[in-house]
Amino acid sequence: MSYPLKIFCDWMLPINLFFDEPVELYVDKIHRAQSSVKKILLLVEPDDLMHFSDWVIQNHDQYFVILTHEEKILNVCPNAVLMEFGPPWIRTYSFPQKTFSVSTVVGSKKQLAGHWLRLQLWKRQNEITIPKKFFLSNRGGNIFSRWRHCLTQRHALSLGESKLPLFESQFHIAIENCKKTYWFTEKVMDCFQTKTIPIYWGCPNIGSYFDTRGMFLVESVDEIIQVCNALTSNMYAEMEMFVEVNHQKAKSYIDFSNRVKEKIETLMWTKHEYEK
Repeated sequence: MSYPLKIFCDWMLPINLFFDEPVELYVDKIHRAQSSVKKILLLVEPDDLMHFSDWVIQNHDQYFVILTHEEKILNVCPNAVLMEFGPPWIRTYSFPQKTFSVSTVVGSKKQLAGHWLRLQLWKRQNEITIPKKFFLSNRGGNIFSRWRHCLTQRHALSLGESKLPLFESQFHIAIENCKKTYWFTEKVMDCFQTKTIPIYWGCPNIGSYFDTRGMFLVESVDEIIQVCNALTSNMYAEMEMFVEVNHQKAKSYIDFSNRVKEKIETLMWTKHEYEK
């Protein structure tokens, strides 16, 4: 008898897999009930937001495997396997001519370190002397609408559902929500996908995945401003070789569902062969 992989996820994760026993995949969901079904846990959001790590470590033996980027879990759980996130939001792009400018987008959230860093940057944006395009996100609902109203004197640009206006610039300030090893998201991946040079705050080991000669790595708002003001109109062309390298490297992260599928297939096959 063949059993389809049963997926518990709050967003679309199309994975078609079949096994000779029931297998369940939980995505950012803690399954506390005991059962004999083989369970796989996939952790996507960072522990800074979800606060799952301690429970997962204490109950790791409930899972066949834990797919995660959380270093804390990887270090202590023998059934934890590294699974980076990293899919871009932008899948197709026509590569129009970019302007010499720097862009970024700021939202209303104040939960994590990266949220606060973006807000601090917004307040200091006038210290950036090169052409800039600072956008306010429209994704924040009524609370953000009230916050936006307080900032109308800045004549802020408004960003809707499409992120494409951000990447009309040669450079983009990409700030992750938090700074964690192995954790990188569409914040930087959309830069690589659109051949935009990121001024990046985030994953400390991003150099293990991408060529940092095609990026600017920063640690603070002060450094972001310093990097921006040192940019010149010919710098993009000087870095273009490494921009292309990162664009090619990023292609392997586009299809997250397929990456998860391949990881599960490999782990299930390996376990099956081991038990023979």
